[in-house]
Amino acid sequence: DVVVVNSELLKDGMREEWPPEVIAEHLTKYAALRGPIDVIVTFDQLGVSQHPNHIAVHYGVLTAQIHPVL
Repeated sequence: DVVVVNSELLKDGMREEWPPEVIAEHLTKYAALRGPIDVIVTFDQLGVSQHPNHIAVHYGVLTAQIHPVL
């Protein structure tokens, strides 16, 4: 499944900082509706070309992993 999230807190851009907690919240809400998630493919801690949005997604997924829904 692919889900597109439109949020003022998650704007694209090299100067935009995404709070990992917001990403984790979106993931856990999705998992609560869909059911447990078996696999998430995401970026590593450096992102692609050190893009801050990619890096934030990495840490958002890590943050979400501590939530029991995932």
